[in-house]
Amino acid sequence: MRKRFVQQYSLGRVAIEDTEIRHNSRTAAYKIGLSLLEIYKTPEYNEQIFGILERIYYQRNII
Repeated sequence: MRKRFVQQYSLGRVAIEDTEIRHNSRTAAYKIGLSLLEIYKTPEYNEQIFGILERIYYQRNII
């Protein structure tokens, strides 16, 4: 399987896993941000979710 994330670090950039999400927010963006960060950090979640997305993508684009 191909490598999905290859971060290109440059000066002045923060790594995704080091991104801080403010915990005093109650907006949907806060919950989505935390969820996406957890998906990125957890290899099991990452593989499962992107495996599903890849299958859907290839099923729709092969026809």
